[in-house]
Amino acid sequence: MKQNEPLNPERRSSWQLWLGAAVALAVIIFGVIGFWKYESAAGREGRPDFFSVLYHTCQLFIIHTPHLDGTLPWQLHLARFLGACLFFAAAITAFLKVFRDELLFLRLWLPWRRGHVVICGLGDLGLRLAVDGRLRRKFIVDIEKHGKQASFEQARKAGVLLLAGDACDTALLRKARVGRAEFIVAACDDDQTNVAVASLVGQFVAPDSRREAPLICRLLIRDPKVRQLLNKETIFPGVGIDYRINFSDLNPDDTASRQALRLFPLDFIPVRENDETIVHLIILGFGSIGQSFALHAARMVHLANEVDKGKRLRITIVDRDPKNGWIDFQSRYGALSKVCDADFTAGHPDDPGFIASMVAFCPPPGSQDELVTYAICYDDDQINLRLGLELSKAPADFPVQVLIHQTMRCGFAALFPKEGHGSGLGPRVHAFGMREDIFTWDILLRESEDVLAQALHEDFREKREKEGKPDAENPGWDKLSEEFKDSNRQAADHIPVKLRALGYHEEILRSDKQRIMGFTDNELLLLAKMEHARWCAERWLAGWIFGPVTDRPRKISRYLKEWNKLLPEEQKKDFEQIRAIPNVLYRARRGIYR
Repeated sequence: MKQNEPLNPERRSSWQLWLGAAVALAVIIFGVIGFWKYESAAGREGRPDFFSVLYHTCQLFIIHTPHLDGTLPWQLHLARFLGACLFFAAAITAFLKVFRDELLFLRLWLPWRRGHVVICGLGDLGLRLAVDGRLRRKFIVDIEKHGKQASFEQARKAGVLLLAGDACDTALLRKARVGRAEFIVAACDDDQTNVAVASLVGQFVAPDSRREAPLICRLLIRDPKVRQLLNKETIFPGVGIDYRINFSDLNPDDTASRQALRLFPLDFIPVRENDETIVHLIILGFGSIGQSFALHAARMVHLANEVDKGKRLRITIVDRDPKNGWIDFQSRYGALSKVCDADFTAGHPDDPGFIASMVAFCPPPGSQDELVTYAICYDDDQINLRLGLELSKAPADFPVQVLIHQTMRCGFAALFPKEGHGSGLGPRVHAFGMREDIFTWDILLRESEDVLAQALHEDFREKREKEGKPDAENPGWDKLSEEFKDSNRQAADHIPVKLRALGYHEEILRSDKQRIMGFTDNELLLLAKMEHARWCAERWLAGWIFGPVTDRPRKISRYLKEWNKLLPEEQKKDFEQIRAIPNVLYRARRGIYR
């Protein structure tokens, strides 16, 4: 499903209706002509009776004709054949509609059936994944206890097998054959049910020589505190080599933030190595989307002038009360101060002079020392739009970008066409986070995003194989833990940041331009330093600390130190990763261009 495209599971059936109508019309035309010729050739007195001819023609639709002797006109032969085809097509269609669920269930229980997808929950997220999955020819089984009738009908028309009942019912999970599924999506309305589903699925997973990858349960947990707690401790029954839990894929806030930072980078004017420019992110509203935006910015925005000049990302949080999320965010990410300069400012859109106080964060007119991005992340689309429009009217003689969170593209976000910009809006005013852009198979399940991340991992794996590292310590992408998959994703996210620091960009391979095949020594050194800064930020924010000896289970690394304090052999991996970027992009059918 393409972004911004409405859910329409029956869009492929219109051609069938037109074909059926065309065949029916052909039956009538050729049937009338054929019967007319047959009656005329029979030697009966007078002209054939038109209504009798029409009646006999209509009987062709139920495979019935009067007794006919002698030679029949070819038109009548064709009409009889087309009528029979139309009759059997209609009969088969009716049979499939009446016994649709029974046939799908039989298909599910075929002895060789495996690789289907089980979705628990038919809310907006579950429904969109189910319908989008069907459009991708996936076999989808959905378990739902209480859902809207419209959602049931939409999923059924798309060809989803619906099992009514509690997703925590082990008999129902067994009926859905979760043990043989490609993966499970736990996206019910409450976190407790989703956690229970992820816990119960483990008991259905048995070693299977025909399974190439472990069974993954993609778990939706809306509460960030609970998600972080469960992500730290492997407490789910059955988790191991054959069964794993994924906490990140079904987090729409995280997906929206990463997507926004890729599409609308905070360094929207490239920052070079010797620039004095500071990138300043001002987040208005610090609910779940604001917190996610801050976290991913802290992970991703490590620019060329940070490594030697120390110009770090500056984040200003604006909300009515620090207790709304800022204090908790600081406690969850205690190493935030090692990564960026972050502070809190009390304020609310209803306060007098609120917009003036926000504009005051901008640099003096004509200054290029600061790049400011407002990320407006309140829970109300109307408030976000109003603030965004007011901030976009501020004087434009300093570089400012405004990102406005919206929940749906068919709402206020319709003012922001995907290409160009809306009437009255500047080129640096953008909407982000719309469910039509987020709740899709390709985006939420990272199929397109993982192309580059997987290429990074495969390049790393090939180098380790040449060093003789055993497969058990050097797994392929499908067997890689979610922690290390996400680490590769973050490294892939940072590639465009690195390229902008050199005045380059990456895009789909082109035949009309010469792509960059490698980097100079000075470029390699700069990008390696940037990669090390990014990697350290990733580890610190994930709870790692420095220690003289690396201990992965305890999240201790001896590499968490400044670049200049690393030994040459410790810097080697950063240089390797930078040298691999042109080839990694080429594997993903992309190239580097000036």
